[in-house]
Amino acid sequence: MNVHNAPALFDEKSENTPVPQPTLKEVSFDSVMAHHRRHRPIVSDEEAQIFDIAKRMKTPISISNPDLVDHPIVFVNRALEYLTGYSAETMIGANCRFLQGKDTDRAEVAKVRDAVERRQPTEVVLLNYTAQGDPFHNLLVIRPLWVSVDHCLLIGCQHEFNFGVRRREIERRTFSRFDNARELSLKARDQEAKTRQALIMRSEAMVSRIQTHLYRRAAML
Repeated sequence: MNVHNAPALFDEKSENTPVPQPTLKEVSFDSVMAHHRRHRPIVSDEEAQIFDIAKRMKTPISISNPDLVDHPIVFVNRALEYLTGYSAETMIGANCRFLQGKDTDRAEVAKVRDAVERRQPTEVVLLNYTAQGDPFHNLLVIRPLWVSVDHCLLIGCQHEFNFGVRRREIERRTFSRFDNARELSLKARDQEAKTRQALIMRSEAMVSRIQTHLYRRAAML
């Protein structure tokens, strides 16, 4: 699949169970930076600092530039490679729609599109697909990171999030068999909500860490 020419699927303008980790070609940070420069000739010192911090984080992260045509991905870390099965060199320069498929919720995609256009934070759960075609539910937490007063990057923290799938399976199996089915369902929903909020807070902490680093660096100049 050529992710750089992925079709617009929705008429737009063009912690849980770990996934198996495919064998990926080793891609050095320098080669990723070189690949990024081919798609955008100038990489500021601030952006290079952001990429350097993000590459060391264990949470799957993508960084996109909303100022460029079609909002391409400009950086991904190794954790996202393992989650999706795509290499960094494949993903950089592409719009993240290549992770979507025919069963991805259009309304949720519209929320992402609106947040990107407005440079606003959002969080959604999307049905995405790995490079091998395997579906997974992705809690995508998007936060703008302001590099300067008129330029931001969008940090996408991505978490495999299959609580909803398991909750619906619990409901399907228990409603007809147990008197306490409703109680079990409510407990599952509560756990799902708590886990979602914890992952969102973790994502916000990571973005805040990067933003603080930029502030400190600017104060030293």
